[in-house]
This record gives sequence, C-alpha cells and structure tokens, in this order.
Amino acid sequence: MALDNRQLLVLEFVTCLIAWAAIARVFLAPRFAALDSRRALRLAIAPQMFRIIGVTLLAHNVPAPGLDREFARWVAIGDFATSMLAIAAFIALGYRGRIGVWLATITTVVGAADLVHNLAMGVRVNAAEYLAAGWFVVALVVPLMLVAHVVAGHLLWTTTFARRKAQRGSAVA
Repeated sequence: MALDNRQLLVLEFVTCLIAWAAIARVFLAPRFAALDSRRALRLAIAPQMFRIIGVTLLAHNVPAPGLDREFARWVAIGDFATSMLAIAAFIALGYRGRIGVWLATITTVVGAADLVHNLAMGVRVNAAEYLAAGWFVVALVVPLMLVAHVVAGHLLWTTTFARRKAQRGSAVA
C-alpha cells in the first residue's frame, strides 16, 4: 500500500499530535498544577515564542518550487505575529497586573486560529507536495503548538473561571 505525500504527512501529524497530547497529560499537567497560575501560563505560552520558524517558508530553496506564495506569506505573517505576542505575554506574565493574562489570551486565540487556518489552507493548496525542508515543522512542531494552545486555553479558562467564582463567593459573604 503506497501512501502519497499528503497521506504520509497526515499520518505523521496525527501521530505526533497524540504523542504531544499524551506527554502534556502525563508529564506536564501534574507540574502545571503545582505552579502558581501565572508561572504555569508562562510555561504553556513559551513554545509559541518559537513560531518564528514559520517565516522559513519565505526563504529561497527551503520549500520546493511551486509552494503557493500566498500560503507561505500567510503562514509567515501569522507565525511572526503569534511569536511576538507570545514573547510579550511571557514577559508581561512575570509582572503583576492583567496585561500578561490579556496578552496570553490574545496569543492563544490568534495563534490557534492561525494554525487551524494554515492547516486548512495547506490542504487546499496541497502544501504537502512542496514543504521540502519544512516538512518536519508541520509533522512535529505544529502538533506541539496545537497542544500548547489547548493547554494555555485550559489554564486561561480555569484560572479565569476560578477567579470569578471566588469573587462572586466573597461578594455574597
């Protein structure tokens, strides 16, 4: 049974997604629970700082000739923006105040939406045929980024929900 490039990439992507999710669940979740919420969120946001790697699709001779330039441009812009937001959130979470949480929220929403958009657009333009040296990023790194966004989203949701619930409880008392 011969698989085409798209099928091979999907197989690798799904396998890595399951592996990263299992690692996060088994090894990271207990450690996140032991950290204060801001440190845990910093750890969850940290991988997004490396999304700058997506700019590589604009480099000559990295993707194979024929990769849709609009796709490459969209990936580069979204990954650059997410990387800069993540760096700002990571730094701001080291200080008191709400800006760090707001930046982490924006990073998580923008970054996750960008990844989903890029995956859909990549399928549409058959990017698997042209990724060349960038193949490993989609197969290995993108699943990590998706898991990191889910973890950050979970932390944001639970800490925001817990804080609001505590505030309501203290207002009633």
